[in-house]
Amino acid sequence: MSLSLLPIDMSTPISVFSFPKASDTSHDDLAASLQAKPEVVRVAHGSRMENPDQSEFVIFWTPDATPSIPSELSKHCTGEHKIHHVKFQNKDAAYKALKAPVTEFITFSCLNPEKDLSALEGLLKQGNDLHLGAPGYHDGDAGFIDDGQNAVVIAGWDSKEAHAAFAATGVIKPVFAQWMQYINPATIVVYHVSLNHLE
Repeated sequence: MSLSLLPIDMSTPISVFSFPKASDTSHDDLAASLQAKPEVVRVAHGSRMENPDQSEFVIFWTPDATPSIPSELSKHCTGEHKIHHVKFQNKDAAYKALKAPVTEFITFSCLNPEKDLSALEGLLKQGNDLHLGAPGYHDGDAGFIDDGQNAVVIAGWDSKEAHAAFAATGVIKPVFAQWMQYINPATIVVYHVSLNHLE
């Protein structure tokens, strides 16, 4: 798939919002209000499989937009919340990962981004290449957050079980061991979401 065939333009960073689920607001209503904004192309949302009380929203912006915190989400972004504006390297791979039945998210901080960024980017690509062809794998990519120190890796799967089956093979362990030289292990967060995309 070439970038020109993507149904949406992904040249602008994508925003990933994580926050505790609000009992007084439905995901569908919140997503619809966000998608009605002229600077928003598409919204995807879901809950973490590991913690259904944690909401995840992904916002795809128009090419001329500046990623921000929409007012509709700002009231939820209190307490334990995360906001990542991420520019992915391989846009078509990232799109496939986000459109898969289940998207795996890995977030972490780099130990020394100015020194280690290029090496880490190479290892992340190598890790994704090892996934290609695995049963139930769609595609994946890594993106660095606008602060330059933190990163998000996404991978698309048929199911959480497909990811677990691949992890059990141990194929990725040598790359993961190298990867750990460049990141702060205390900052690693891994979770899975079945994203519902508003069309």
